[in-house]
Amino acid sequence: MQNPWLMFLSLLPWLVGVCCAQSASEPVRYMADSQNYVDSINNNIATNTLEASNLLLLKQLDYSYQHEYVSLARIQYFMDNGEAVCVANKIATAERSANYIFSHPVNVHISHRHYKQQKIQAPPPEVLNEQGEIISLLSLFTAQPTQTLLLPFQRSFGEALDKQIALLANNNKIIYRGGDLHESEVDMFIKQRGDYLLTYPTTIYANDRALRNISIRSYAIAGQPKYIISRVMCADTPQTQKHIQKVNQALKRLYIGSELLDTHLQWLPDTEHEAISAYFQQATDVIRH
Repeated sequence: MQNPWLMFLSLLPWLVGVCCAQSASEPVRYMADSQNYVDSINNNIATNTLEASNLLLLKQLDYSYQHEYVSLARIQYFMDNGEAVCVANKIATAERSANYIFSHPVNVHISHRHYKQQKIQAPPPEVLNEQGEIISLLSLFTAQPTQTLLLPFQRSFGEALDKQIALLANNNKIIYRGGDLHESEVDMFIKQRGDYLLTYPTTIYANDRALRNISIRSYAIAGQPKYIISRVMCADTPQTQKHIQKVNQALKRLYIGSELLDTHLQWLPDTEHEAISAYFQQATDVIRH
């Protein structure tokens, strides 16, 4: 009779191979810290550009990814501890790119603008350049030291703006967390919990009904890129590496057609179509070719 121990040793390579193959084939988990976003994705109902473009991308994949509502701190914990977790709508900063992996561009946004209600004191002329842009956030809040800026907890605005925000005094920043960040910031802005709001124009367009009775003014910030790219961001694991490859293949197919660009345009006013079309082509041109 064959020695059981020898039989086990002879089967060990096969068992390891099966286990590894099963582990590598397990789907990744998608998480988000916005319940509204999770509900929209899981119910296949888009209410804005972010949801519509990500739903379009997910339809190209060979698996139905249910999204989980998880706090931002917990998401970061899972990702930093090697869980096969992915998050949509993230900007690839240098710090993040050193720790996580990213897809090709999914969303192309017109860059953040600085919003205020008309009844709030306007920025003094000396903090604006000839184009009417705010020279820098520091110059603005140095001139208006009692004014405040609404900021979401741990959200990146891109490296250039993140550096400007870091220079501001704590009393100029109102940090909020929890809930749906884009919905929360608009609600707080309407209630004047802060004087200024730094956000995407698409967020304002998506909330035009809530803002319809309020007169607002926006300012570009000098020296900022004209557009911002957001992507799928994943923890760096064997499963997520394979997943990002599939995502990138799907995105290349979408770039060749017009559906992804059309999805962007659907949620923007006609006045923004020419600009976002040009930015979209710039962001995807190298990948398409």
